[in-house]
Amino acid sequence: MEKNTPAFRRFTYILVLLLTLLLLYIIWVTPRPDVQIKETRFIIAGIPIKERCISCHNLQKHSAVSGHSITGESCTACHDGIGIGVTKEIAHSRTAQVSVPKTVAGKNWRAVLRTGDTVPDLPKGFTGEHAQQLLAGGDTSAACIRCHSPLSLNPDLPVVKGFTAFSEAGCAQCHAISGTSSGATGPALDTIGDVLSLPTLKKRIKIPQAVLYSRMPVLLLTEEKIHNIALFLKGQSKKYLRKTAYIIPQKSMDTIEGANCLSCHTVNETGNTVAPDLSFISLQRSSEWVTKFIARPSQMRTGARMPSFLLSNASLLQNNLFSKTGTLSLPSSPARQYAQLCAPCHGEKGNGLGEVAHNLTSSPRRFEGNAEYFRLQKTKKLRVSLEQGIQGTSMPPFNSVITETKLDALLQYVLDTKVTPLPFVEITDMHVPVKQKASRIWGEVLYILNCKKCHGSDGAKSSRLITRKEYPLPRNLADTEYMKQLSDADLFKAISRGIPGTRMKAYGIHLAGTSIRVKRSFSPVSIWSLVDKVRNFSNVQH
Repeated sequence: MEKNTPAFRRFTYILVLLLTLLLLYIIWVTPRPDVQIKETRFIIAGIPIKERCISCHNLQKHSAVSGHSITGESCTACHDGIGIGVTKEIAHSRTAQVSVPKTVAGKNWRAVLRTGDTVPDLPKGFTGEHAQQLLAGGDTSAACIRCHSPLSLNPDLPVVKGFTAFSEAGCAQCHAISGTSSGATGPALDTIGDVLSLPTLKKRIKIPQAVLYSRMPVLLLTEEKIHNIALFLKGQSKKYLRKTAYIIPQKSMDTIEGANCLSCHTVNETGNTVAPDLSFISLQRSSEWVTKFIARPSQMRTGARMPSFLLSNASLLQNNLFSKTGTLSLPSSPARQYAQLCAPCHGEKGNGLGEVAHNLTSSPRRFEGNAEYFRLQKTKKLRVSLEQGIQGTSMPPFNSVITETKLDALLQYVLDTKVTPLPFVEITDMHVPVKQKASRIWGEVLYILNCKKCHGSDGAKSSRLITRKEYPLPRNLADTEYMKQLSDADLFKAISRGIPGTRMKAYGIHLAGTSIRVKRSFSPVSIWSLVDKVRNFSNVQH
């Protein structure tokens, strides 16, 4: 089409008209704000704050707050949210725009969540959600402690109850909050309210290992206490206006009450079932052993979740503990003895999932549906485990707690009622060949290809797993106390024929009478090479 012709000019006019109509239509249908944008500005803790809340909200209708000027103070200081937002979705921060990192500790993040693998920590600033979700109703009490000490507030406020629960649950023993607590085992929580939303804080308190590995134990708290503690933590923010710090009331760390031991442990039927019952500890452990464990729990047991204490306090605390234990009367029937001594770890049904089980560094033995293990073990060995305990685990000795006759009756009760189906016939264990000269390099290769996935590159992956499946966790091969009681022959058998009732498959032979799957058929010299490799993790030689 030639230019400057009538046809071209007609086409141009029509095109301009259509574009004009389209532009008018777009302008007409585009949503226009039905409110006038109004903005207020504040400086909170030295941080400039812009807010447009009054564009939609009539402050005259806001309920009165004693000692506060509704029209003269920041909204986000109490309610959080994104004050500069001009839409409800953004201002109330109900939807999150999250940038998921491609890698976390060298691993794909989504793959980590899918496989339940281990993650040391999230990248700085990444939470997977929007931390500034709007606080409304009673939840706004979280913001009160940004300006006021909880000691000066109404004790019935949820956030004040949260401060009390935080203190009583022993949280301050592990976590530091500037001017409040000085725990060093867990991460500092000074600004945790700026990082995690209230719903996420509640989830992390209720199930600490739901997403990330955490040494924090599963605390048996009511939903109300969990919510209140989450509110107290939500109040820990950079929006910090308090002029004076508030210290958690200090108690004498020389007593089990002052050290908050009863927040986790039970002593003489008083306390909690988060950690093992200590009612008979003075009959089961030496004073030196208990003192060392109190002072350095992670050195005594790899992955221990208990916080450490000063050595001077540890000795006094041990004396106080011993003065109050060892006197509780045991019930006479094996069933009630099992309920008191065994069920907290092994479970009422013997499934290895007692209330304490998930907080232990090694999984309690499973009785239910694990007859093959008990058919493989000699009754004498089981009896010795009851008498002397199992080093490197939470299984204590019971020879000073219960008489020999009652120990026999208790063992028989477990075999008769918890081990199903009943172990009528013992399984003859395999013969272990004479140890052969092993290859260090070949042992390394075999371990990487076959063992690393479950046990980890350092042999201690089980102490860092996020999830705990139905069967016991893989053994912590770096646990010196446990590994030194195993002979090389014990390790050879465990690798060669596997271990019943666990995920440990056989890598040598199929043992008659068991259902353990043979995953590989290694030669004896290859298995001996693996034995030497496993020994290196705990530096124990036999």
